[in-house]
Amino acid sequence: MKILKYTMVLAMLLGIGTFAMAQDYSEYLDLAMEKLKAKDCDAAQKYYNVYKELTGKSVLSVEVLIEDCKSASANAPKQIQINYQDYEVLPGDLDGDYGGQDGNKACDELTAFGKSDWHLPTHSELDALYNHKNEIGGFKDAYYESSTVNSRGFVLFQNFRNGKIGTDREFGASVRVRCIRKVNN
Repeated sequence: MKILKYTMVLAMLLGIGTFAMAQDYSEYLDLAMEKLKAKDCDAAQKYYNVYKELTGKSVLSVEVLIEDCKSASANAPKQIQINYQDYEVLPGDLDGDYGGQDGNKACDELTAFGKSDWHLPTHSELDALYNHKNEIGGFKDAYYESSTVNSRGFVLFQNFRNGKIGTDREFGASVRVRCIRKVNN
């Protein structure tokens, strides 16, 4: 009875709900593996921690899978919502120097993370990226290109150090590019 209370208290403290008592506690490993398949690394870690706490045993293969999951999610596209539309943002800038509308072509031709519908952000999308740059991560204090062209035919850029907006005529030719894609809901 003491173990059952301990298990339920531990589960509640970890925020993973209540569980039926399992004699060998392998249920927690199974739940951790299910969460890993769903790419929910944090939940997998919680279930695995419960298993370790209750059994005093470690399973190296599960630990490696959890670390791989965490590493992969750190390098995966980040999700952000702009005007009620979900987007994925590449985890890093494209390599190279871009100017004019070179970024448009680079994003349009990009296939990454199994997707080929990437695009260069519009000015309003780029401004939203600037406003969420810390949560997205990986941005440099540099100028980033948008796909928006002003009435005089100049491409709009945004400085990610201070948020200033300008044109390719003002900033020169070399800018950074970060591609995004709409996620269908």
